[in-house]
Amino acid sequence: MSTEIALEGSCHPMLDTVICQLRERDARIAQLLEEVKQQADNHTSAVCALQIALSEKDAEIERAKETNASVIHERNTALETVSLLNSQVAALEQLLQDSKKLLLAKCEEYCTKLYKEREDRSRFRREMLTIIHNAAAGS
Repeated sequence: MSTEIALEGSCHPMLDTVICQLRERDARIAQLLEEVKQQADNHTSAVCALQIALSEKDAEIERAKETNASVIHERNTALETVSLLNSQVAALEQLLQDSKKLLLAKCEEYCTKLYKEREDRSRFRREMLTIIHNAAAGS
């Protein structure tokens, strides 16, 4: 997070663009994650409601000695849906982590490039000073 703050508003449009795109992507992923979590909560509530209904049906089945296949099918479908949503949440969380890693890698790459450029300029400056000094000493 501190790397993002330090580089925010830099004079390097390419890095700013990458950071902006990754932030937009992270925001969208977070939004989708929240939507999926809300859907999972809704489906969890539906599963709880179905489990209560199943308990009532089980008592009715015991009294009537017959099965209610449609309720069992609805319960299984709801459980499969919750399982699918949980998988989607995990995938979105992994995508968010991958995005963060990508952002950090890009920042590290850019910082390394800037450091090398600074070293190159410093070396050039030293060489020029040596040439000037040698020229002044030779006159």
